[in-house]
Amino acid sequence: MDFTHEAVRLFIHCRKCGRDMDLTCEFSKSGKELRWGHYGKHLYRKGSKEFRQRLSYNSIRNVFDEMWQNGYDLIVRNCGDWAKDFYRRVCNLA
Repeated sequence: MDFTHEAVRLFIHCRKCGRDMDLTCEFSKSGKELRWGHYGKHLYRKGSKEFRQRLSYNSIRNVFDEMWQNGYDLIVRNCGDWAKDFYRRVCNLA
């Protein structure tokens, strides 16, 4: 049996050190999680968007903090629903 998981992977550029870093935002039975890094084994990109005006980490973090964090349900409130909602909200910042 195959299981899937959907998350949002963001590329963050640090103006202070000049490094590009991966930030993964996701939702599961344990709640929402924001962590540095990404899944290395299996990665499939459903969509992508490059922002001409760069978004600050703080603005992305604010969207993450406002996202729903409880009530996971495999059918009606799952990781895919959360990822789509989060992606839409981040895209609306630009």
